[in-house]
Amino acid sequence: MSVLDHATFFGGIDNFSGNELGHLEVANFENDVDTALSNHFAWRGKVTAAIGLALSPDNLRVDWGMFLLRGDMELKDKKMAANHIWAGANKDIVVTIMFPKADVFKFNDGGLWSDPVDASQVPHSFYDSTEGRGARALVATDDRLAGTEAGFCIRAVGQISSLSSASRGVTLRVAIMLYPSSMTDMGEIVHSKSPGWPGLKIGEVFAPLYPRPTAPWCCPVLPFIKPTQQFEEDDVMPTSDKLREAIFGIMRSAKIHEGLKCGQDVLNKWAQINTNPRLMMDKTPSITWPELAAPRNEDTSGKSNFVIVFTKS
Repeated sequence: MSVLDHATFFGGIDNFSGNELGHLEVANFENDVDTALSNHFAWRGKVTAAIGLALSPDNLRVDWGMFLLRGDMELKDKKMAANHIWAGANKDIVVTIMFPKADVFKFNDGGLWSDPVDASQVPHSFYDSTEGRGARALVATDDRLAGTEAGFCIRAVGQISSLSSASRGVTLRVAIMLYPSSMTDMGEIVHSKSPGWPGLKIGEVFAPLYPRPTAPWCCPVLPFIKPTQQFEEDDVMPTSDKLREAIFGIMRSAKIHEGLKCGQDVLNKWAQINTNPRLMMDKTPSITWPELAAPRNEDTSGKSNFVIVFTKS
């Protein structure tokens, strides 16, 4: 196991720059982040990873934070035999999955693994392969879809990629996992919230972690910040160390996904885990985010020790 190098990615002695706040303050972690990325960071809509931090009512603390995925994943449609997902399905039926934009994945648990996304939010169609190229998508009531009633859901699971470098910055390697069960049914399984919950790996994207700082503040990424109240001129916010602590906590949460070969293998492994929960031990990936170094000047007052000069752009 290796750790991102301190000297390469976490050098410098500067604090968070208040002059950058005008580009990073957002009203929400959805379309407002897209607007900020486009307007201020030359984003062109390709898949991108980011961190969002929500502040306390007095804007002096970080209440919670979350990992964000935005943009077009640019993955080709995934075609699979239906019986590869559901063992009881017709062998002639093929399911085609059209990957949605990355913002369909919500990372509400504070880690690098998303909530499950139900099939209703994932464009997909069923075809009868015996009908050839001119086959039309089957309607849901078609008898040939017997055996697919369990449905499916998908999830994104991220970890730091070895493509990360001083020149390119940090890159996230994100696996798209499919589970042969509806989101509702899977949610009733105690261990299914684990990032390593077994499934079928159906895609993978490499997402740069943006935005990169203009000054070295001992962290290779800037967070998007959602204050409870909009910042005013000469307003205050959490210290750089508190912001870094929140970012580090999210980025150190990465775990390895477990991809199996077919849906029946997945169901068998789920049954084994239910019998022996020790089999569901999350494993640390090969590259990890470092631990947060001790603050240079410890602030015990609970308040910010520097003033943000808010600059609107």
